[in-house]
Amino acid sequence: MALSINHRAECTVSLISGSPVDRCALEWGCGCQSVWDRVKEHRRSVLRALLGLPWWRGWWFAAINFSRGLNALASLEVAYALFAGALLPIIGTTPHLWRWTVAYLVPFFCIMEFALVLPNTSFTVFAWIQTIPIISYLLLGQRGGFWMSLVFISLGVVPLTCAI
Repeated sequence: MALSINHRAECTVSLISGSPVDRCALEWGCGCQSVWDRVKEHRRSVLRALLGLPWWRGWWFAAINFSRGLNALASLEVAYALFAGALLPIIGTTPHLWRWTVAYLVPFFCIMEFALVLPNTSFTVFAWIQTIPIISYLLLGQRGGFWMSLVFISLGVVPLTCAI
């Protein structure tokens, strides 16, 4: 079947409509990316950007926490910065993006929760809890982001209520 001149426009409209089945691949066989491929690539890009933050800023936070005497938290931040740095080259090509995303998020949120329960941390650490739903929804989608947020926000509320 010959492709129309406006094929790219038709393909784009098909993708914008949110159809789970890519009309382009089924009807025309042109090899354009499906909706799910585009979502996966977007999540891969977001994860790559978020991996850079603990890799570069993790060292900075660790230095601050070592100077404040929070050695356990600083050590976790150094270990996590190394983990994020090791994960950066893997994310670009892995077919198991969802698994690596969960492997990235669970320790990240656990370190956040650990910082909440430490007595000498800054009160601004509570603001980090607000990033959990945003990061979860961006990387895991609506359903996965909801469950990840529910678990870690619930865990974050406990130290918050004890502090009040």
